[in-house]
Amino acid sequence: MTQSKKILERAQKNLKRGKAREALQDYLKLYQENPKDSDLLTTIADLYQRTHQIENAAQAFQTLVDLARAENSPRKAVSFHRKIIKLLPDNPEKILELALFLIHENKVQEAIEELLKAARLLDQHNRIEQALQCYERIVDLLPDDPQHHERLAEYADAHQKSTAAERSYLTAGRQHLRVNKTKNALNDIEQALRINPANLDAVLLLAQLHAAEKNWRAVTACLDPALSDYPTHAKLLDRMGEAHFQLGQLDEADQFWSRLYETQPESYGHLISLAERWVNAGELNRAYGLVLKVQDYCLRIHEYDLITRVLEQIVRRAPNNTTVLSHMASLYFSLNNHPAYAHCLERLFEAQTASENYPLAAETLKRLLGANPTDAVHSERWERLKNHLPAATQRSLEAHYQKVAVYRRSSDREAEALSERWRGVAEPSRAPKSQAEVVEDCLLQAELFLKYGIKERALDGLNRLEKMLPLTAELMPRYLSLCDAFGREPVAAPPAADSQSSSATAPDSALKETAAKEIEALSGMYRKIHGQQSTKAVLYAAVNELGRYLNVSRSFAALSSRAQGGNAYCEYCAPGVEKSNSAAQTELLQLCESTVAAERRPLLSERIEEDVELRPIRDALKTLGVLSMIVWPLLSEKQSIGYIGLQHGKAVHPWRNEEILILQAVSDQVGLALTHARLRQFIKSLAAMDKESGLISRHSFFDCLVSEISHAQKQRRQLALVLIDLKPRLEGRERGGHPPTAGLRDFVELLSAQSRETDLAVRFDTSVVALILPATSSSEAEHLVEKLRTLIDWSERTRRGAGAPIPSLRFVSAVAEALILPDMTPEDAATELVFRAEQMLQPTHPGIGPSGPQLEQSTSRR
Repeated sequence: MTQSKKILERAQKNLKRGKAREALQDYLKLYQENPKDSDLLTTIADLYQRTHQIENAAQAFQTLVDLARAENSPRKAVSFHRKIIKLLPDNPEKILELALFLIHENKVQEAIEELLKAARLLDQHNRIEQALQCYERIVDLLPDDPQHHERLAEYADAHQKSTAAERSYLTAGRQHLRVNKTKNALNDIEQALRINPANLDAVLLLAQLHAAEKNWRAVTACLDPALSDYPTHAKLLDRMGEAHFQLGQLDEADQFWSRLYETQPESYGHLISLAERWVNAGELNRAYGLVLKVQDYCLRIHEYDLITRVLEQIVRRAPNNTTVLSHMASLYFSLNNHPAYAHCLERLFEAQTASENYPLAAETLKRLLGANPTDAVHSERWERLKNHLPAATQRSLEAHYQKVAVYRRSSDREAEALSERWRGVAEPSRAPKSQAEVVEDCLLQAELFLKYGIKERALDGLNRLEKMLPLTAELMPRYLSLCDAFGREPVAAPPAADSQSSSATAPDSALKETAAKEIEALSGMYRKIHGQQSTKAVLYAAVNELGRYLNVSRSFAALSSRAQGGNAYCEYCAPGVEKSNSAAQTELLQLCESTVAAERRPLLSERIEEDVELRPIRDALKTLGVLSMIVWPLLSEKQSIGYIGLQHGKAVHPWRNEEILILQAVSDQVGLALTHARLRQFIKSLAAMDKESGLISRHSFFDCLVSEISHAQKQRRQLALVLIDLKPRLEGRERGGHPPTAGLRDFVELLSAQSRETDLAVRFDTSVVALILPATSSSEAEHLVEKLRTLIDWSERTRRGAGAPIPSLRFVSAVAEALILPDMTPEDAATELVFRAEQMLQPTHPGIGPSGPQLEQSTSRR
């Protein structure tokens, strides 16, 4: 038997005999030999406890706690912790140690019980700060339980810890309010206010409680002292205004909410509600004043309906209020709501007539003529006015109507008859248009719309045209061409008219000549825009061409800050017009950014002084000398990328439909050109350049070709592809001792000097260079090839004259023009074009087919 067994048997015998101290000594000897035996240490700790050696027992249990933690046995550790606490019940540190261990083990409720025990002991020992920390730990464990916050607040309040007490009472009140325990919340918030009457959060919570109970007088009572200390506080003003509003004290509500609106314009909704209450109370002037106060901000954030709703309520109460009606008319006009604008003008006319203000009624009738010139009721209105107007005013009104009617060119018979009735002495009379002239006008409008790219308007014109069939034999081909453009079958084939009827219904040659010149001018404008290489060059070309063509004072274009490559700005100024002031220009661009670019809607103003939407920048526009302005969005794939605008500064300019259509068409083309320019730059930047030649590498060739063909389809233009095989030239250079790379680079330098910015040169193969020529026919491409051959021959003669051993330089070329059909995708068109070009080059290109005779001439095929 070993010595350890003997000691163990002796210890067990001593325990049976009740000799605990002797047994403890034996167990301690065994523990020295095996210090990691937890069972042995547990026996030692129990013997310490039986022999009343409390400190030693606690230390032994603490060692057992450490061993249990090391073994990841939380239950044993908690059990040993509790035994320590039984040995040392007045030791708060041991209780805190157990609580922290329970928190670590995520046993929240048990940890809270131990923390409460520790807090009581610490309080008994007058250790206030540590006890407060225990209560704070409890709050951290259950932050959503208001009882724990109240316990912490009461303890802190009892020991003059006012900051902690105030904060905890306020938190408990919020949590009670969250679960609709109003009485408990009210008690907690009142306690917080007792500690600190100036606590603004507590005041606002108390006001919220009273508001929830509809006790508005209590709300004003609790907020009034705080407002004396914080007269501009937004929440106080908001709650106080709401309380007075609910009490029906509208003057006081107006006072507080107006102060709130000065610092926070987004609170405009309160003033709108107050304006409606003023309307119901019959205080229309007060309501109108509030509308004027918030109108600028509401229009800036596009809350049009709120303003118009209150104005409509005012007009229903006072239908003859000409001030409000005139304001509404200007507002609807600035919002481009033409039906509401015309209806408002009709009501304004009736109100002015009822008040016998005939001069203003005449001006209103002029505006009505512009809004709806074909309304038959205008004659009745005129009959009511004409006996009350001077002769000069009468003639002016008649002339105005005649101009409007002629400008609209309405085909409605009633409008034509009404126009005849209103013709006065201001202009000579004209015969009514014949049916053939109306048909010609409709056909010409449809063709112009289609040319501008405005297909919806062109389709409307085609539908109107089909209602006036049959057509003459001369107009029939143009009608069939329109049907082919839209891919639809003609309605019917009308019988051919004789030559006499055809000559009788021939369109006005002057009108056709004007239209042809306009189409030619716009086509040239489009070519210049699409021929630019960079985004800024596109914008410069657009504003210069547009400004000169429409003869405006100033035209400008800018890219939106959200667009790729944004913040570009270009401007055209007519002769004698100064360049824009930078500060005023910035204000204008900011408004265009927030309205035209952000909402993708045009901004049109014939009179800057009367436009409500432009009121915030009216001073800036005066600095720029602008009297009339129109701004149109630039769109790319239905995304807003910027805007383009026109300005007149010499006189107020009524924008004609033709000018608006031209601006819209040019903006569409600018959007396409910007997209294509950025895409071209992007492809060039991504394309890995061939190191030997400096050309774009072959793997980017097809992407470039598809992009150019897609652009050609949209613009209905030609595109040519030229393949130039330099193999004979490179072989000759190689035999002459010069590397092939040098010959290729010489050719690339010559080619770059003769090509345009929009042309793309690609390293198609080892000895083949591909040229993509946008807006180029096959004959023009062949001319370029012949020009290159002439320059090479001249270079050879020059070098040979200098004595350099230069062999004969030859190249073989193939020219193919893209077959662009409406039903072909750009990828299919590109594939077909490359196939035809390779087939033409096949006899001389070893990579495509067998080598053949080296042809010196170019071959072309459409």
